[in-house]
Amino acid sequence: MEEHRRWSPSCPLLRISTANNAEDSVVYEECGLIEIRPFSSPENSKPLLKQLRIREPVHRAYANYDMRMQSFQTWPISKPRPQELVEAGFFYTGNGDQIICFNCGCGISNWKPTNDPWIEHAKWSSECSFVVINKGKDFIQKTISKEQPLLQPKDIKSLMKHT
Repeated sequence: MEEHRRWSPSCPLLRISTANNAEDSVVYEECGLIEIRPFSSPENSKPLLKQLRIREPVHRAYANYDMRMQSFQTWPISKPRPQELVEAGFFYTGNGDQIICFNCGCGISNWKPTNDPWIEHAKWSSECSFVVINKGKDFIQKTISKEQPLLQPKDIKSLMKHT
C-alpha cells in the first residue's frame, strides 16, 4: 500500500481507504475495490433492475455459466461450439438443435455451422438485457441494420396498389 501511495498519491482508492478507515467495509480483490454495504441484497436490487428496464432471467437455473455448459452434453457436433453458445447466454433443450436464452427466453433452432451465436441472439431478441449488457446497443443496432427487410420497398408499393 505504501508503494501505491508513493506513486499514486491522488488515487481515489487511497482516499476512500483513508477516509473510511474501516477495514471491514472495504475489500480488495484482483478486479478492484468492492464496497460491502450492509443493506444490499437481491431483494433490494429488484427496484433498481426495474428502473433500468432489466428483467429477471426467465430461466434462473441457467443463469449460471456451468449449468448452461452442462446442458450441451449431447449437442450435435456439426453445429456452433457449445462454449460460444453458452457465452451468448444459451442452454440446450436436448431436442434437435433447439437452444434457449436463460435471460430472455428466446429460442433458436436450425443452426448452421457458420452462425455466430451473438449475432443470432441480437437479431432475434434485440431487447435481451444479457445481449445489451455484454455486447452493447451499437452491436445490436449494427446487427439489425445488416438484415434484409422481409419486404423490399418495391414489394410494399405493389401491395399498397392492391389495397
